[in-house]
Amino acid sequence: DQIKEVKKYAKLVYPKNDLNSQIYNSKKFIEAATNVSKLRDLLSQVYDFVNDADRKQLFFDKGYTQTALDALLTIAETIRVKNNELVATQTDRQNSTQTRIGAHNALYAKLKYIKTCAEVVFLKNAAKRNLFSLVVKGKPLPTIFSFIVTDSHTGKKLRGAIITITGKKEYAPKTTSSRGTAKSKIANCSEKVDILITHPDYSNENLSGFEVKLREVNEVNIEM
Repeated sequence: DQIKEVKKYAKLVYPKNDLNSQIYNSKKFIEAATNVSKLRDLLSQVYDFVNDADRKQLFFDKGYTQTALDALLTIAETIRVKNNELVATQTDRQNSTQTRIGAHNALYAKLKYIKTCAEVVFLKNAAKRNLFSLVVKGKPLPTIFSFIVTDSHTGKKLRGAIITITGKKEYAPKTTSSRGTAKSKIANCSEKVDILITHPDYSNENLSGFEVKLREVNEVNIEM
């Protein structure tokens, strides 16, 4: 939407000369729609195009604003930070599960902060506020559970443990891998859930009233 807005004003500034065609071509738009890095590059390129010393005032004279221009860089920077932090957590195999989860949650906290700032800056402009929404395709971000199930005496990771989460409803059960791990993504999760862990060789474990961090990663360590 921000890019389309720039294009609208570019047509007002250059009604007879499509000087911005090097940016607004179908190939780049298609690539940006399917590749986050391409979207970041396109946002930065559009910003540089408008921010040119000989061009910016022409846009402002037609009604384009500094706030809208700055929003292009804000979105591009958010994408850059997200990419860098996610790549770091995925490629650094020395990081513990807790460290990786902490990095994901810290990133989400930054995105929430940017969203809060946008709500203040664009108080009277719902369309611009929506650009910073943490909603994907009309649905809230899922709540993630990351489980590790071990033997309470030996510390051995347990394969084949079945984990059932019950909140507003009973969600699809998950089974632990050979590393004793399992993950579950739940949309519209309850603030408190009951977690039942069963294994053919162990007594059942039941975490009743587990307090959920909504739309974040919840690390759950279970000993059986």
